[in-house]
Amino acid sequence: MDRLRAGNPIALLQSDFLYPNTDKYSCNIGVFYYGFCFKIPAGGGGGGGGTQTYATFVMGVSSSGSLSNGDLTFSTNTGTWNSVQASQGKSSGKWVFEAVYDPVYYSGIGLVQSGATGWANSYLGRTFGGIILIQNQGILNGGGFTVAGSQPTTAINTPVMFAIDADAGTAQVIYGGGATLVWTWTPGTVIYPAVSVYGPGAGRFVTMNFGATAFTNPVPTGYNAGWYE
Repeated sequence: MDRLRAGNPIALLQSDFLYPNTDKYSCNIGVFYYGFCFKIPAGGGGGGGGTQTYATFVMGVSSSGSLSNGDLTFSTNTGTWNSVQASQGKSSGKWVFEAVYDPVYYSGIGLVQSGATGWANSYLGRTFGGIILIQNQGILNGGGFTVAGSQPTTAINTPVMFAIDADAGTAQVIYGGGATLVWTWTPGTVIYPAVSVYGPGAGRFVTMNFGATAFTNPVPTGYNAGWYE
């Protein structure tokens, strides 16, 4: 990438290429140049930072369910609740991620604090340190969080963005054109994005976007456009 800035595209290595792209407007995680997206060093291209590594899901202590779509979709059909968290946690900075619910049945998107237990083979919000917004149900808060704003009890059929200010210990929950919920916790706590899915039948899922593709909701001013290291 530094070679591109230096005006020497011939010297670019294959590792600099992110993907061929003929539409500069969909090159949301790189720099568009001569029909390609190029990687941006972490930290906005200040130099020496390497490339961004976006989070994925990790099974961790969850014993049921499966990952697909590059470990960005979690699904289950076990007839019980199961949960997974992201591969990266944050205790500082401003970050966003976006998720798509199963539109039919129970699935939830939320946060889990480092050290929380008892949720992986159940659902977030069952125990202290977890909170979840469940499709068609509303919020379950196991403690360690406070909630302000109205909560939906009907289906959310658009992607939901979480804008996390880890320094302040706040999360804006954004969907349907604006932020309708704010969650807060003790600043400095390590927070992980996480999801829960209840699978009485095949195909129950949540799909997460940690920033490797374009977001549907606009990223709030001052926030990093993704969840990455």
